[in-house]
Amino acid sequence: GEKEISITDAANSVLYLEVYDDADNVVATASGFVIEEGTTLITNYHVIDGAHHIIAYTADGEASVEVHTVLVYDETADLAILECAENIGVQPLILGNSDEVEQGDEVYAVGYPLGLANTLSDGIVSSRYLDENEIDILQITAAISSGSSGGALFNKDGLVVGVICASYIGGQNMNIAIPAAEVSELLNKVVAHTPLSQM
Repeated sequence: GEKEISITDAANSVLYLEVYDDADNVVATASGFVIEEGTTLITNYHVIDGAHHIIAYTADGEASVEVHTVLVYDETADLAILECAENIGVQPLILGNSDEVEQGDEVYAVGYPLGLANTLSDGIVSSRYLDENEIDILQITAAISSGSSGGALFNKDGLVVGVICASYIGGQNMNIAIPAAEVSELLNKVVAHTPLSQM
């Protein structure tokens, strides 16, 4: 079975993203996290929409890495899988089984709300439903804000069960996450390496 990882350790693998346009201005800040071998970065599609490149920073600000490459994205599910230019050196996170997540489960959201470092909030899954686009949605009570977009939603074992989605298109409720299963599905669809600037 998967070994448990403490929420504190897991939280350190959630990165702070600065999104740049082609004039090298920061147009947004967001969150993301690495999985697999440590160069695969998960975030929301709306975070990369219109981006020229992204710089990802560790929670302590000590290390950063450039992100220029998109592996695959799903605009409807608001997910994007990117490739970092190199390994930033944090422990890659493990995707848990989000199919088992149900109403009332304890969850922990980690991201950078308004750019504040590595903020942890806890809550429960208040509802699980399919939205108007047939996307599986976890509605959570854990507090999030726009900079939390693309952060990780953990279960109590420190496994990622969702991707925080703070400005979901057409969503009335701000506190939602896209289940990790959607990420796993997308990972199977990687066909090309597209420069972010050509998106």
